[in-house]
Amino acid sequence: RQTDRQTGRDTETAKSHRKSTERTQLFNCDLRPQTSEWAPMVEWFNRRFRVQLQHSVGISVKEQHPQTLDTVRQHLLQLNAFQTTAVDYCTNTTKSLILTLALMERQVSVARAVQLARLEVRFQTARFGEVEWAHTLEEKDSMVRSAAAALLYRWSRF
Repeated sequence: RQTDRQTGRDTETAKSHRKSTERTQLFNCDLRPQTSEWAPMVEWFNRRFRVQLQHSVGISVKEQHPQTLDTVRQHLLQLNAFQTTAVDYCTNTTKSLILTLALMERQVSVARAVQLARLEVRFQTARFGEVEWAHTLEEKDSMVRSAAAALLYRWSRF
């Protein structure tokens, strides 16, 4: 153990307390901004498909009602091969079927879909800093991929 010469405090205890406080701050984050930005997309999805999505907070996963899964499955089965490819490509980019379908049905712009898809990245960079070239490149790449998927989807309807 070491003691701080000026304060006489045990530096190991101070370090431990600081680490504990940092850990608490790291995991006790305010999710309201993310929730409020996502709410309109979830509401649109629920109205569009006449379902009620079960949502979770954090990394836990909630089981969806079988009728919800069947409704979405039936919609996806109606797509042609090009549209299915576009949905797959965009979902891989945005990591969200909700955002992908909203984009394909013109409920959200490419820029907004990517912005919503990157909410967690924005939160993390605001907190820990940005790797300027990497985050910018990733964002632009996501926009290009999402726009390409949306174009393929729309052009293949005719």
